[in-house]
Amino acid sequence: MDIFTTGAHVAVLDPMHGAGIVVAPLTSDDLRMGGPESLHAADWTSLVRRLADSAWTFLEDDWEDVAVIAHMPDGRKVHGLYPLHVATSDETPTTADEQDYALRLARLVTTYAEQTTTETRD
Repeated sequence: MDIFTTGAHVAVLDPMHGAGIVVAPLTSDDLRMGGPESLHAADWTSLVRRLADSAWTFLEDDWEDVAVIAHMPDGRKVHGLYPLHVATSDETPTTADEQDYALRLARLVTTYAEQTTTETRD
């Protein structure tokens, strides 16, 4: 598993299983930078570029917006990721593939939540 931060966001990538998540910061922690741009928006732009360079992209909802797949216990949004290039024998995902992917995302969210909870207690 690969974990990287861009300042405000955390990405957890599991290339072996083809799933990833991004944990966004709380909107209440954002700072404006003297114009329409904010610290979180600039950090988001950096994150998107870094993920694109690594051939990862976001899950989208029915309106083609970045999907929120979960919330951390403290309220931070969690977005799902998938790699742009997956070596599979079947080009068409099945319902079982989608269910397996959902379980992999849930595992990443749970693992990250457990790690951050443990770090907070220490």
